[in-house]
Amino acid sequence: MAAQLAQSEATTEATTAQQTRYWAYYTEYLSYIELPSDDPFLEDFDDWERTQVMCAFAAAYRDGTFDNQRKSKSKSPSSSGPAVISSTVRAALDAVAATYRTHRHLSPIHDPVSLKLHVNIKRQLKGYTNQDPSSTPQKALPPEVFRKMAEDNLTECDVAAGQLTRGAFFYGMRSCEYLKVSGYVRRTKLLRLKNIRFYKHRRELSHDNPQLRYADTCSITFEFQKNDERDITVTMHRTGDPVLCPCLVWADIVQRILGYPGTSPESTVCTVLVGGELRQLTSKEVLNRLRAVVRSIGFDHLGFKDSDIGTHSIRSSAAMSMYLAGVPVFTIMLIGRWSSDAFLRYIRRQVQQFSSGVSRRMIVSEGFFTIPESAGDEDPRAPNCRANFSARSHIGPDAHQLAQQPFALHY
Repeated sequence: MAAQLAQSEATTEATTAQQTRYWAYYTEYLSYIELPSDDPFLEDFDDWERTQVMCAFAAAYRDGTFDNQRKSKSKSPSSSGPAVISSTVRAALDAVAATYRTHRHLSPIHDPVSLKLHVNIKRQLKGYTNQDPSSTPQKALPPEVFRKMAEDNLTECDVAAGQLTRGAFFYGMRSCEYLKVSGYVRRTKLLRLKNIRFYKHRRELSHDNPQLRYADTCSITFEFQKNDERDITVTMHRTGDPVLCPCLVWADIVQRILGYPGTSPESTVCTVLVGGELRQLTSKEVLNRLRAVVRSIGFDHLGFKDSDIGTHSIRSSAAMSMYLAGVPVFTIMLIGRWSSDAFLRYIRRQVQQFSSGVSRRMIVSEGFFTIPESAGDEDPRAPNCRANFSARSHIGPDAHQLAQQPFALHY
């Protein structure tokens, strides 16, 4: 019982639901091709046959040929293209394979000997990847967008949205860390007021301190993140800007929420009072406001449309703004809580300022002298180099014997 409980804690509600959904698609497909419904693990098939069934399932799932709900929502195949992208097909295959293994069956998408992804499955997924349209990452927002957001104060939700987007920008937050997101419960913990701490002259200020807005630093502790890291604290300092300042904006958020009746340090940072009732601001509401601001600023000024952005644009904005300011890579990773160089995906080459000064630096050295290579400098990786095994295999009838001798014997 304890082991099962620990295993259940390893997956989120969303992951479990996704695996159940993909297994339902798979059993639906088996019924579609008229295979026995009482043998979903294909026990009467050999390894090769099971893999072929999975290849066919992947093709059918990608095209939506057996999914009536998706077919009814899509256009004709000739105009709409593939129903799902290759990564989603892979997710479906992985989910089915996981269910197989859970029920003590070998994975039908892996080679039973090498235990690697079966070559046919691998090639099929690669083909789908090549056919997929180019991805369109969400555009990074410049700081002026967040400054414009602060001007929209018609309703309490407008105020909250402006504060949260500015606060999230300085910490490169994921939307699920500071907003209510739709769908299943996620592993990432939504921030609460107790996770926000303020310091002035190295002394912590309580949330009811009248000097809270004048704090020197603001430290936020992220209890549980997407990458499974826990209790990561990130500290940002006061900027002196009356609008774009992490200490100022998070102090405003804390004081606004604690001013509502019935709130406490356990209240989430997206709490808002509407019509006398407390509720949580959603990512959809914030996205609508962000897009309205982008439309008001205009395509000619920003270079992108409102449809090109999403709530993830804020995380991208943090990475891009830090990079353009010359912040060291390791600092960007620590502040944004990236455990790898994955943050580089957020650095948009389309941003004009990205390559500022590079062309000028490229012509600093007007000329340079190339040292002539000597015979001893010959690169053994070159096709015709005698130290290259492929070259030595063609040097004569005794090539095999020569190949067994040290390289020095051939010179």
